[in-house]
Amino acid sequence: EPKPPGPVALEQVVYGKVIISWDPSPDHDKDDRLHYMVEEHNSNIRVWRRIADHLLCTTYTTSIQPGQEYHFKVYAKNDMGLSDPSESPT
Repeated sequence: EPKPPGPVALEQVVYGKVIISWDPSPDHDKDDRLHYMVEEHNSNIRVWRRIADHLLCTTYTTSIQPGQEYHFKVYAKNDMGLSDPSESPT
């Protein structure tokens, strides 16, 4: 299984959108099949849901609803499986 990605950061540049970014997994340069998956949950829906998969980069932009609290998890994935998640700040 790959090692988890580095810390997750959130940045809201445009109203209603957030940029999720993270440091690459330590395995990123050693494994050309490694990619990333992002999950979210918000204060209305307490279930984690996948919002992006097969990402080769270390950023993802998603829409958010004003007035809700969001949390994100980022995983590294390869043929061996899924890493532990790195979580966004609360």
